[in-house]
Amino acid sequence: MAPRKRPLEDDSVWVLNKHHFQQLYQTERKTLKDVKRIMETELSTYETKLRELGLRKRLKRDNWLIVAQHYLNRSGKDTGVYLNGTRIPSAWREIRRSGGLVRPRGQLEPLPPGVAVRTPTPSPKIASLFLAPTEPLHPSTTFTSDVDLLTPSPQMTLPHTLLRSRSHHNAPGLMNLCDIGTIETGTALTPLQSGLPDLSPTMQYADEVYRNILKLTPSYQVLETLRSTSFDSEHPFSPLAREKAHSHALQPFLQFQFSRTGYNDSALDSHFDVYHFLGYALYLLSNNLLHRRPGDPRQGEIFEVLFKRIPGSVLSALLESRTPTVRAAWEELVTQSWNVNDKNAFTILMHVGLRCPDWISLDGHSYLIAAAAFDCLEIVRLLLRAGCRPDQPLNYERGWQNFPETAIMAAIGARNLDCVALLLRSCDVNRKPLHKRGSCFAIFVASLCHDEGIDKLSLEDHFVSQVLDMFLALGASVDLPIHTTSVLGAEYNGLDWYNYVHESWQPTIVEGSYYWNPDLFKRLEPYSAMSLSSEVTRFGCCLAARHGAASLRKYLKERPGGSTRSTNEFLQSVLVEQFLFHDSHIATDIVQSLVNVVEDMRLPFGPIGDMSYLLFRAILGSADVTSTNDLSALFSLLIQEGAVVHSETLIASVTSRGVGLLEKLADLGVDFASQGADALCAAARLNNFEAVSWLLHRGVDINAGVSAYAFPKDTTVIAATLEHGSFLESEASYWNDWRSRHKDPKPSLEMFDHLIEMGVKLRHKTTDQNPFPFLKHALGLSSQRPLIELFLNSGINLHESSAVDPTLLEVCLADSFLLDKPAARLELFELLFERGAHVRPGSPLALLIYRGGTKELIRKVLDAGAPIDTYSSGRTSYTPLQAAASRGDQELVALLLSKGADINQPARGRQGKTALQAACGWDVISVAETKVKFNLVKFLIEHGANVNAPPSDGDYGQTALQAAAVLGDLEIVILLLKNQARVNTLSGIGWNGFTQTALDYAAEFGRIDTVKFLLSVGALSACPGTSGYQKAILIAEVNRYGAIAELIRKHAADDIKLFGKNPYLDTRTYEEKHVCTSSCFIEFERFLGFERGEGDDQVESENDITGDGYVEGDAEDDDLLNDIVLQHDGDREDGEDDGDNVDGNDETD
Repeated sequence: MAPRKRPLEDDSVWVLNKHHFQQLYQTERKTLKDVKRIMETELSTYETKLRELGLRKRLKRDNWLIVAQHYLNRSGKDTGVYLNGTRIPSAWREIRRSGGLVRPRGQLEPLPPGVAVRTPTPSPKIASLFLAPTEPLHPSTTFTSDVDLLTPSPQMTLPHTLLRSRSHHNAPGLMNLCDIGTIETGTALTPLQSGLPDLSPTMQYADEVYRNILKLTPSYQVLETLRSTSFDSEHPFSPLAREKAHSHALQPFLQFQFSRTGYNDSALDSHFDVYHFLGYALYLLSNNLLHRRPGDPRQGEIFEVLFKRIPGSVLSALLESRTPTVRAAWEELVTQSWNVNDKNAFTILMHVGLRCPDWISLDGHSYLIAAAAFDCLEIVRLLLRAGCRPDQPLNYERGWQNFPETAIMAAIGARNLDCVALLLRSCDVNRKPLHKRGSCFAIFVASLCHDEGIDKLSLEDHFVSQVLDMFLALGASVDLPIHTTSVLGAEYNGLDWYNYVHESWQPTIVEGSYYWNPDLFKRLEPYSAMSLSSEVTRFGCCLAARHGAASLRKYLKERPGGSTRSTNEFLQSVLVEQFLFHDSHIATDIVQSLVNVVEDMRLPFGPIGDMSYLLFRAILGSADVTSTNDLSALFSLLIQEGAVVHSETLIASVTSRGVGLLEKLADLGVDFASQGADALCAAARLNNFEAVSWLLHRGVDINAGVSAYAFPKDTTVIAATLEHGSFLESEASYWNDWRSRHKDPKPSLEMFDHLIEMGVKLRHKTTDQNPFPFLKHALGLSSQRPLIELFLNSGINLHESSAVDPTLLEVCLADSFLLDKPAARLELFELLFERGAHVRPGSPLALLIYRGGTKELIRKVLDAGAPIDTYSSGRTSYTPLQAAASRGDQELVALLLSKGADINQPARGRQGKTALQAACGWDVISVAETKVKFNLVKFLIEHGANVNAPPSDGDYGQTALQAAAVLGDLEIVILLLKNQARVNTLSGIGWNGFTQTALDYAAEFGRIDTVKFLLSVGALSACPGTSGYQKAILIAEVNRYGAIAELIRKHAADDIKLFGKNPYLDTRTYEEKHVCTSSCFIEFERFLGFERGEGDDQVESENDITGDGYVEGDAEDDDLLNDIVLQHDGDREDGEDDGDNVDGNDETD
């Protein structure tokens, strides 16, 4: 072989002939021999020189090994390998040939010269639907073929690398959050590109640090994913075009409206930008920004476009991308598919989720219920294989509307017997999960016993009868306790007396059926082991009691049961049940036998302490037109056994028409003159004029006080007549049962006019000396202007300054269940103001502004001397300035400041806020409001508002940053951080003393981008554990935000890999540290209504982290929150709190 010649030192000949080599070798695809022959050169090192000139057209095997590592580092995204600017079409084949797929991963080596690995941005494909904004939007983002190809920005391996600073003294290489605002800002407030006034304010003002952190948010990065869909690639994006497209996606409240040309119209419309729409839709869905508000058009419209207009291949490819944003959007879409009743969309989404088991595990039971209700048998099978169980604890159903209680009930509703059988075979029908109505079988039985509820069933339905047989064939126990709600029904929930019955005497399933469904009882009784044993049963006692007391005693003697005391308590509960379950058909013979046998008639059941309540129920049941009660016999029997007739008892005798029952009780000797005040109030509430006249004729005092058991002491008849259902002092009061029976009746204007004509005095309490307390009482209970005018025209003079209540105007607009009628309440405010009501002391101005009063009326109240720095009364206290800021009224804010209002007046009371906190908490909807809000917050800061003002000392106070985090408002979050807002300030949640941080709030409300952004700037959880994020993970999973919980876990894993721990834990101030104990975490879970399973969320060392950045833990420590189940549906307010770490590793998936 001839020796190779040394290359010439002078490369000029090669440079001069580069275009020839390019033409021959690249364009014409000649071989090296052909090039040699054609060029007729003395040099023989063609390949070397061609490579140096960037003219190679293929790579060596060693080069492909390096390329493979860069390719795999793109996490499965559609990625191209480019050689000298030309994409290599067979790159994947060459990577496999090289063995790069099985080569151990290590530190990435530099790519060979001329080689690039890119994940390109997709070009928008035209879709078939035109979206017209309801308000002027940014100019449509269009792209042409002459724009420059985007060069991707280098990806950050960890957000902390963006926060480098020479001045940080706690964590080397990290910059303290408070230092960010002191960075050189020569270009910090300049737009990304010149001449772009339509860019989002976020991108306009963000300095380089925050801009780069913003690019780490899931929504920003999901735009990269759109590349992998079936878009055309002929129009590459420029950096400017991508920046604009992302700025649109960051506008959280864009509102679109369809120009509908018919759902079957397949014509393409060039105005519809698919890229923009998908970014917009994913942002709203993944950040939980649709609010699930009734009537919000964006919910249905986004859903319609995604599943009916976007090409299926595009949507499928997008959903398969597995990014945090897509997962969060998927979680929301699954719920929405149920709420809009779209079986096809649900099926598509479930197939996507089933390929990601961790997506399914968190809320699998809900998905199983929905699949059964949609009659998706195959999805049910797949979910069961994935580990979902029909009998697992039912967790908090976030957003599911009109949801069946169990998957089995859902399958029954879909009338799919095969699905019912499959579910029954996959569960323990007797398992009692932590659920308010017991096991699957107990819930099924309850649906056969009551008329209310969406799952009402009947044994007359052959299908339902077959299901019952299937339950019994699989060993369903009829002797297990059934929850009292199922036994009593919804009407008697308030009594709660079964909590006082010994556990051994709680009613069983078969006993409950005896009371409510005789046909069901006949089917269940043969399966009862109690019937064959010597146990005392309810149905056994009742059947024996029908034959007299001797028969009952014989029955009890033959069944030893328990001690005499416990047997007596059991008989007492059976006696009470005769009056509760069917009070219009009370079996007098059973009652008589029980009374004769029960040794002690003092009833130990809390609210039911004696026979008086049973008398009330006997009278109440007798008012029913179908009643079969022997009232005279029951009345005499119960009075003889110690029942007392009092004022409350007699309301049971008042019906909507007539006086028949009143007269019957009068014949029995009831003294209405001294005890009829409550009955008079009941008659007025039912608008029974005849009964009112009858009672007044019997001597009832129209100005008397009603029962002190139900109403505040000394409440008058007319004041009690005004009351609504929420007025009751005791849930177990007689009034509560009466009101439920009559569907919370409301008196008419004519009735009040009649009472005034009959001589009633307008007094709230019998001890009042003037009518003003009554007027205040009436204003708090009624929004009817004619009624208030009737009272005002009945001798109430608001100009009597010495007697008028100074808070009358505030009462019109204070916290009340009547505020769903704001226009009516404002009308009453103006009426009283015109009649001379006082504007001071107090702060009617603050409430007037807060409730949206007109500018004209606000100025009138100001001119009348209303104070501008006085807090309003009520649970939530505002000053006028704070109220104006909460409504986003910058003009009014400026006016109040010009009159001397204190911009930093502290937050006070429950949910109180400073002016800046209130502005940050303004929940805007439209694009225009978004801009107004940003300008208002900026205005307040420029005028000295304290960005770190402490939250209210009352419940649920929030810092300005926390208020922005709750809403997922990234623009405001960045603005506050740039003005040195502290990211880890604690605020109080509820009376338990729980605390939360901005990160906890963002996780609680599903704001995934805000969570990621806050994590990137050093945010921690109030109860951090060793990972720094323990409580945030708990809150995310409790609220079914699996994507957020997983995102936080991955971030924690990155901390461990790089630093060995969370570096920000050591940077907290004393005020930012919440001392967590095990009891703290347990109490927090109790506050949420959860019980804790084994495991925890802690990351203890980098040995717990795999090479993929996931947190690993022991099997028994996995999935902490999958073991936490909801025990009851508590009333949740803004924020839930605190937990503590226990031994173990960080929460794992």
